[in-house]
Amino acid sequence: MNETEEVLSPEYVAGLLDATGRVQFNIHSQTDNKFTVRPSLRIRTYESTARRDVLGMFLDSQSYDSTRFVDGDYSISYFLLDQHSELQQLEEYLAGHSAQLANELAFVTSLSDNQFGGQLLTAEDVYQLLITRDELRHGWRPRGRNHTTPQDFSDEYDVRPSKVDSLPLPDGRCRSGYSEKWFAGLFDGICRYRASIAQTDEVRIGYTMYPIARMHLTGVSKQLVDYALDYCESTGIDYGSSSTRHDFQVYFTAHQNVRKIIETLLPHSIVLRQHSELMLESILPRFEEGVHTTKTGFYELLCDCLYVGDRTGGPFRKREYNPSYFEEIWSDEFSLQENRDEDTKTRQRTDPFPREDFDPVQVEPELYEDIGRYQTVLDRVRRDREIVNELKGLYDDKCQVCGTTLLRNDGTRYSEVHHIVPLGEPHSGPDKRSNMLVLCPNHHTDFDNGVVSVSPESLELEHTHTSALSDRQLAVDSDHHISTELLRYHNEKIVGEQ
Repeated sequence: MNETEEVLSPEYVAGLLDATGRVQFNIHSQTDNKFTVRPSLRIRTYESTARRDVLGMFLDSQSYDSTRFVDGDYSISYFLLDQHSELQQLEEYLAGHSAQLANELAFVTSLSDNQFGGQLLTAEDVYQLLITRDELRHGWRPRGRNHTTPQDFSDEYDVRPSKVDSLPLPDGRCRSGYSEKWFAGLFDGICRYRASIAQTDEVRIGYTMYPIARMHLTGVSKQLVDYALDYCESTGIDYGSSSTRHDFQVYFTAHQNVRKIIETLLPHSIVLRQHSELMLESILPRFEEGVHTTKTGFYELLCDCLYVGDRTGGPFRKREYNPSYFEEIWSDEFSLQENRDEDTKTRQRTDPFPREDFDPVQVEPELYEDIGRYQTVLDRVRRDREIVNELKGLYDDKCQVCGTTLLRNDGTRYSEVHHIVPLGEPHSGPDKRSNMLVLCPNHHTDFDNGVVSVSPESLELEHTHTSALSDRQLAVDSDHHISTELLRYHNEKIVGEQ
């Protein structure tokens, strides 16, 4: 067992991934109403640096070669895994520990064995996959134009829904009950600390405020909801719930209950540990002392609650009772000194509340002193992005297999770089140009799944399931040397073992 595995137990990781990971299916239209489907796993960070880095620490410890971090706009940054062998490996890791994600991964890996694998699918096949996907997600559908609904697909491709049944859902060997470590992972994945404010005539300043620890996860299995609620009940801590069959939503309210749940889970917490300690040491004591019953204390405590909330899940949506609101209505009551951060005015602080960034989460930093590694909040293998970008530029982002160039919405080109011999264990391929190919997403998946081989001598291509690549050679620029030894390894170890 390595150092990271000692810190990140399988039960904690399972709870964290149940909270943050969802399977996606990317559908690509080919010719003659045929399609390919590329499954992937998105693990969202919900705008938390600590959550991103702990998830990255775990993925790094597993040596997943296909892992990429997509740094998107608000609330959509995520890790992406799309290699079948690694999804299968993660399913095995989560077996018996997960209450949700293990089932989704079991579905993906079973279909990869039987229906994906580079094969062309009919419109009916894809529609069947879509209705099964929605069953697997228990009605949850992500927002956005890139999400294809079964109804949209059947309308566009003239599929008769009454003729298509959903696929059977495999048993993902999920856990059979809750554990405190699993719930701690779930808590670290979705909990957000915030302050609730209400106007009232019962207090002198006209407003009351109390702290909340809120957990919300939608589109989940009934067993996850049941296990999580069973755990909450077992603690004896007062909590509120608006959960339904496939929607888990729990609130721990008032300072005494927030303190109890934090103190209970703190021994197992990793992602929210420093945020939780800050709640225990600085924020909750001030609620207990009643400093929020004065206008100055109320305002400062609200700013601090927002500070912690932003770091456990990104900025809150616009709310009526924000610091600017109280700055305006109480401006004559106490002196405000402007200290602007973009459009937000905050009162200059006189208390010792720490405003600097949280300290990094570290696992034996001396383990990560090798050249080619870096440390942020975690330490990760750093791939040479300069080489990748140069190689993409050499081919103008054209796939070396099919010559396709894809465009993003903004008109810029898109391609992916594949390592002929994967970087991670057990292959340990080199991160060099001679081990790289520029590919479109479809053929990147084919290479990952070991269904395309390349002759080291002639560069002729062969696909396991289709003759579409017959008489076609891998396009190689004169400035791009590809190792014949690495191609032989790919053919023997990657293709040969499928």
